[in-house]
Amino acid sequence: ILTVAIQNRTLVKEKVAKEFLTKELEVAGKIQEQLLISDFSVFPELDIYGLNLAHHGVGGDFFDVVKKDNGSLFFCIADVSGKGIGAAILMANLQAKFRSLCAQYNDLATIVKELNSSLYSIVEGDKFVTFFVVRVDLPTHTFAYINAGHNYPIWIQRNEMTRLDQGCMLLG
Repeated sequence: ILTVAIQNRTLVKEKVAKEFLTKELEVAGKIQEQLLISDFSVFPELDIYGLNLAHHGVGGDFFDVVKKDNGSLFFCIADVSGKGIGAAILMANLQAKFRSLCAQYNDLATIVKELNSSLYSIVEGDKFVTFFVVRVDLPTHTFAYINAGHNYPIWIQRNEMTRLDQGCMLLG
């Protein structure tokens, strides 16, 4: 009887711990969902949309759009290595840093160097980020981009497709 009681107590503790973890992942997923842009109506001059479906509810994938007063728009797509809450925390840090740097600078190289430096100082060697960023200058209808190890995007304009296949090393 004593053995059964101890086993039951252990099973109850495991069940409570599992329920707690499930609830924490749910909360983390909701927070991450709120961090990602979902209202693209603030960019009426663009036909843009994004959706992130994390495999485990939370993860390190993200995208963002930052509009500046000078008519520039910054778009980024990134993927933090790893899964789960650790990757999501690093993603939130990266997004906050990205937004801060976009407010300070217009130069993509400076933004990417600063992001890399910041990530390098907080992650260990097994963590990295693939990162694609493009600055679109609406007044001049020009763009520039940096691809730090991300899949090559395709730029589509007036039914012409261009593979943006120039790149550099991963971040971190």
